[in-house]
Amino acid sequence: WKRNDVKPICKACVEVVDEVIKPAFFETYPEVREYLDFVAGRIEEDETKPDKDISIPQVVWNSEKGGIEVLRRRGNAGFCDGANSIFQGLLADVAKSAYCEMTWEGYLGVKADGSSSPLAGTRFPFFLHDEPLAEAPEETAHLAGPRIAEIMIAAGRRLAPDVRWRAEPALARVWSKDMEPRYDSDGRLTVWT
Repeated sequence: WKRNDVKPICKACVEVVDEVIKPAFFETYPEVREYLDFVAGRIEEDETKPDKDISIPQVVWNSEKGGIEVLRRRGNAGFCDGANSIFQGLLADVAKSAYCEMTWEGYLGVKADGSSSPLAGTRFPFFLHDEPLAEAPEETAHLAGPRIAEIMIAAGRRLAPDVRWRAEPALARVWSKDMEPRYDSDGRLTVWT
């Protein structure tokens, strides 16, 4: 379809997507066209290079300079991963920054300012997509969860201050994608079951 290999699919279905769904999408979200044109332009521009190293910039807000800054470039990107990388890559940078700070506090038991951290003794064996999975001492877990959320929000604000950041901690004895925050009548984080 349009010079691209596709898995076997009904021609009428592809035409509906091309002639009805895509135009409706871009009419509803016209700013996406400019974004995708930028990505396509980067790929076309880089495909003319002899080594075809397609690089997509990862930008962040630099508050000291009062403007955006290229944090790094992702090489060898295709259209789909290039388009995804610009925004998902920023979330990955936020998450990694937060993960480093959480781990620091878990092992050292102190925050960057030297005050004690409720993450003392907490370990972070997994980071699943955008969720740090922590193993916290039971007696401080109700404090560790909110501290983790605080760190994640702060990391987001550092790299993308204009975004409204939110992180919701949940306590559980087993990991589940269905976990939700649960609080007791005093507002203390409790175990989800």
